[in-house]
Amino acid sequence: MRFVLFFYLLISVAFSQSAFLEVDTISLRIGEQFNVTVKVFDTNLDSVQWPSNDELFNDFELLNVPLFQKITNLDTFGYKTYTLTSFDTGAFLLPSIQLVTLYKDTILTNSINIQFVASPIDSTDNFFPIRPPKNIKFNMRELLVYYPILIICLFLILIFYLMRFLSKKNQSVIKVKEEQVPIDVRYLNALNSLSNKNYVNNKKYLLYYIELSDIFRGYLEEQFNVLALESSTYELKIILNKLDIKDDWIGPFLRVSDLVKFAKGVPSDKESVLFLKYHINFIKKYSIQYDDAEQNNIDDNINSFNK
Repeated sequence: MRFVLFFYLLISVAFSQSAFLEVDTISLRIGEQFNVTVKVFDTNLDSVQWPSNDELFNDFELLNVPLFQKITNLDTFGYKTYTLTSFDTGAFLLPSIQLVTLYKDTILTNSINIQFVASPIDSTDNFFPIRPPKNIKFNMRELLVYYPILIICLFLILIFYLMRFLSKKNQSVIKVKEEQVPIDVRYLNALNSLSNKNYVNNKKYLLYYIELSDIFRGYLEEQFNVLALESSTYELKIILNKLDIKDDWIGPFLRVSDLVKFAKGVPSDKESVLFLKYHINFIKKYSIQYDDAEQNNIDDNINSFNK
């Protein structure tokens, strides 16, 4: 009876669903590759559900994505071959793989131990001295490839310096022309531009007296070579006293200008217009002697205010 039972169990195991792991080697050096073959037989291969590659062989590096191969002459036998490696030394376990069929049957493979050892260092190798750099002769023909690029770069540099030279020349011409304009003409033009802005009629007294004061101080600074723009009202009166400039309107103008600029004073329109005319007469009085053409230009500017 015991013999019959043992024979029955042996036949059941032989013809049950089975899966096995096989490897081509179990001892490797670090970084070497080996193949793992998962064989499945005695089951309906179309019903087998394989786990994802990320769930297999966690201790190893998977180097391929294998396809399931069927043996055509045996419909119940197939396999997958994985290529693995490891960059650590030591003993690793290829774990048992669990396969599930559509009928919820579970198939387990065997597990295998794999050993990775470090590569031995050859102590017999000798260290050799560093070789000096080779003396390679310069070949002019190698530059022929770069000649077009070199010519283009030189051409662009030439254009850049030419444009820079012309720009400086134009700037110098503009400066010369500005310097040739008489001081009196420039400041009379500034007064004319201020008059055309109609600040007084629009009750913009602050802007009016700021510009008129800057014109007066700027003319004094350029005409008499004094620091008028940076001076306070008190310091400006001292400068005017040293220049022996004692026009009666200057004191009231400076006082009203300070009241408007610093105390928000409101001047009269008539007085504000008179101050502009006083500036015109002041420039005419202290103007430099020019030739006839320049003097006619100054007279034309002065006459434009009287129209």
